[in-house]
Amino acid sequence: IPALGQSVSGGKPTLGEMKTPVGDSKMTELERWREDLRFIKEELPKKHPGLFQRLDRDRFFAEVEKLDAALPTMTVNRAALELARIVGLARDGHTWTSPVHDPKSKFRLFPFAMYAFSDGIYIYKAPAEHGDILGAKVLKIGNYPVDEAFKMVAPYMSTDNEMGQMENVPRLLACPEVLEALGIITGPDKLTIELELNGNTFSKEVAVLPGRDNTVNAVRGMMKDWPDVRDGGSNPIPLHLKNIEKSLWYEYVPESKMLYVQMKDVLDEKDLTLEQFWDKVFAEADVKKPEKLVLDLRYNGGGNNQLVKPIIKGLVRRPDLDREGHLFVIIGRQTFSAAQNLTNMLENWTNAIFVGEPTGSHVNMYGDAVSYHLPHSGMLIRISSLYWQNMHARDNRKWTAPQIVAELSFADYVKNVDPAVAAVEIPYEKRRTLRDIALEAFRAKDLPSFSAKAVAFKNDPKNKYADVESQINGFGYDLIRMKMIEEAVNMFKLNVELYPESANAYDSLGEAYMTKGEKELAIKSYKKSLELDPGNVSAAEMIRRIESGGDDRH
Repeated sequence: IPALGQSVSGGKPTLGEMKTPVGDSKMTELERWREDLRFIKEELPKKHPGLFQRLDRDRFFAEVEKLDAALPTMTVNRAALELARIVGLARDGHTWTSPVHDPKSKFRLFPFAMYAFSDGIYIYKAPAEHGDILGAKVLKIGNYPVDEAFKMVAPYMSTDNEMGQMENVPRLLACPEVLEALGIITGPDKLTIELELNGNTFSKEVAVLPGRDNTVNAVRGMMKDWPDVRDGGSNPIPLHLKNIEKSLWYEYVPESKMLYVQMKDVLDEKDLTLEQFWDKVFAEADVKKPEKLVLDLRYNGGGNNQLVKPIIKGLVRRPDLDREGHLFVIIGRQTFSAAQNLTNMLENWTNAIFVGEPTGSHVNMYGDAVSYHLPHSGMLIRISSLYWQNMHARDNRKWTAPQIVAELSFADYVKNVDPAVAAVEIPYEKRRTLRDIALEAFRAKDLPSFSAKAVAFKNDPKNKYADVESQINGFGYDLIRMKMIEEAVNMFKLNVELYPESANAYDSLGEAYMTKGEKELAIKSYKKSLELDPGNVSAAEMIRRIESGGDDRH
């Protein structure tokens, strides 16, 4: 990405070159954007109830000042994207501003749609005139390999976690204004992409549609009518794509004795409340006696948290449904906001098994965003107003991870195969957790054997999203509390071997060394933690205390 002081203008004037006052304000374009940045600097910390829970305070203000100094060298589009990046530092998908989604900005899309499948980014929809790229794997976007382009674009949006990026980055990679502003392409209307299709690699130049409205909303409207690579797939349309336009629907599948329920939002419909819908679902279940109930929340972006109680009550009153291995919930990157809160309640109060990929939302999250407009550009900015905590206060999970990983590959999509439902249809077998393995080694007084077993557990694709790092970290602190200091040090050393880029793993190892009295090794670990995370205030403080010979306790 071009540095903040380096403009990729594509011949467009920078803010510093635009000296003429704009409209009736008598302010130059540069002054207007500085007013917008000042609003973010002053109002975002005031209005957001926990801006600095996941964002280092000093980093936020340093980023603001750096941007303020660099604004004269930027084009309007780059400046707008940088404001989106600053707001996105909060790691709160409800708090955002974005020129991509602001109609006044007139950002556009190239005429194709991409999706990040488990095996790469593919073009899954395209208009008839670009049928030669439909189904192609994307290798390169403009001047960069697609993986690098993904990393360049990812900071310029607001998401809770990486799953939110998986959902949204492919859309921005088709936006000419984003690509040009970040130096991924050199012109505003054409894109050269390198593709792989049927074993052949080739380049294709794609231009915005001539004589058409190419703005984001217009092109997304056109996409509904474009050919889809799964059209004519070898299998029937899978359940999750069967009723695209319906928010709430269910179907009993007699072959597998499964009652499938899909919820795309947590809202009442015009002529049917959510409670009435679930009354029908439970009535169907009471008659059909399904072996499995599957609730599909993978496309559910939220709604009204107050509407979900009847779902939970109805399930816990039916032990024949609420049984481990018989109640499944499909989650994914679009499971967000009120859908996350529903997921939390299902985790707390039922025996549901989660299937699919991680949710796009923190478990405990900020939400109920209030709309404002930046004072001069007029860009919409949404700021969370409430903290939703319906899990433990120390539950800092960035998502709900599936117990059964079932990610959609491109080959699955083309063949109309749903790996999530396929995983549900297989008889359920409870798998050993990492805690089970640790307890087994502890009881056998053979903790050294745990290391190899932990490595094997981490490397098993079925455990792709298991939070191995935090679990091992917890085991280490359990050992400290039991005064098994040498064993605790070895547990934390295992964690830094498995997660060499984790500042927290090194911080914990430093604490274990301090407890053991090995101050030089503690300093080394704390310094490594600080190197990986310069915002780790506690590590810096511990280094200062040890080196000064003061109180070395937390």
